[in-house]
Amino acid sequence: MTELVFITLPIAVPGVLVSLFLWLCQTPTPAEIPGVDTGSLRRLARAGVRWRSPEELATQYIAQRRLWDIVNKGFTDNRASTLALTLRWYTPPGIAAKEAVCNHLIQHSAGAKLEIERRFRMGESPSTRFVVDFQSISFTYQGNNYLVHDLQTLIPIGQTISGYANLHGIPIEGININNLILQNGSFFRATFTRCTLGNIQITNCNLTNALFDTCAIGQIVFEGTTINTVDFSNSKLNMLAFSDKDMPGSVKFKRITYIEMLKFLWACARHKDGRYFTEKRWCDPVYIDVHNLTRHDNAAFRDYVLWCEGNLGRFRSFTATEKRTPFYSVLIAISTNFWTSFVAFFSTIATVIIAFSCLYIFMKHGFLFPSEENKYFDLVEYSFKTFVNAGFSDVKPSNSTTRILTMIEATLGYVSLGALVFLLNKRIESMRSN
Repeated sequence: MTELVFITLPIAVPGVLVSLFLWLCQTPTPAEIPGVDTGSLRRLARAGVRWRSPEELATQYIAQRRLWDIVNKGFTDNRASTLALTLRWYTPPGIAAKEAVCNHLIQHSAGAKLEIERRFRMGESPSTRFVVDFQSISFTYQGNNYLVHDLQTLIPIGQTISGYANLHGIPIEGININNLILQNGSFFRATFTRCTLGNIQITNCNLTNALFDTCAIGQIVFEGTTINTVDFSNSKLNMLAFSDKDMPGSVKFKRITYIEMLKFLWACARHKDGRYFTEKRWCDPVYIDVHNLTRHDNAAFRDYVLWCEGNLGRFRSFTATEKRTPFYSVLIAISTNFWTSFVAFFSTIATVIIAFSCLYIFMKHGFLFPSEENKYFDLVEYSFKTFVNAGFSDVKPSNSTTRILTMIEATLGYVSLGALVFLLNKRIESMRSN
């Protein structure tokens, strides 16, 4: 039996690989549609559905219920209906309704800007917002006027809702929304792509499962608006206030990466102030109010923002006066809480070893070498062995300065070992709690 397996392996393995390659070639990679699950599109493509544009796919999918069964097969989350809610905005009436919503937002934003400028010139208070009631927005289709909410009657998909304009799954791309009061809109699973939202009050709306992709979001007030499980992970946030009443479940958010953290510290040391997070970047967790978040679902988001406020906030300067960057704060920012990831840990170790290697190379006359060849590599090896406390090396320090540097690096190696144990213990506790 074993010999038979070994005989068939040289034939079976290439055959399986070739079959897999041909199957992948026959299954086209579906074009990405904002707010649409790629897995559902791939299922339709494997079933023989072909489309050249989202509009063509929407026409086929909404008309043929058998395609819904293909998407739902093996799942119980009713993802076929969710896909239909998004694709209906690519049908002729849906396109007209979406354009009406976007144009309404753009026109009211421009009008609010002109009103603010007029008030400023007249010496009045420039603070003003224009009201956008989504239930009153209308669009024209085949010579008739309809409310955006009436799209539900033109394309009867999903359940009928009252008190809101049904904007489920609407994709909004590349517009600036400023100085507005948005009210009475249900943006369940809506997608905002490359949008700027600033100085907005959102009243009596539903943003459950909405996606904000590469957006700049700042100065937003939520009143009677549910923002449960909203995805902010690819957007920049600034000057927002959250509460358990608005956010009953966890949201996805974007954390500052370890590289951005190092850039921040470098900017503080270079410019002598903490004005690194500027308005143009729209990325300042220090200004996000999460003190009213107490639920366990929101603990990660709350703790992250409070950590930024407590650690990064001390670097921030509101004036042009210079101030020193405290070394202790730098250590706190690098080594505590949200920077104790394995990536950050080993990146810091590599940075320390490289830094000491450069110091040793600069002071190479303070070392004794076994030979005159490969001095630079010998010093890098010496730095690595000193940091990990290996205890043996052919390179020897010959003066007091190099000996002090060696002791400092060895001490940092012991400290890093303790940090590694703490990090592993923290990760194990997190796995147990989950």
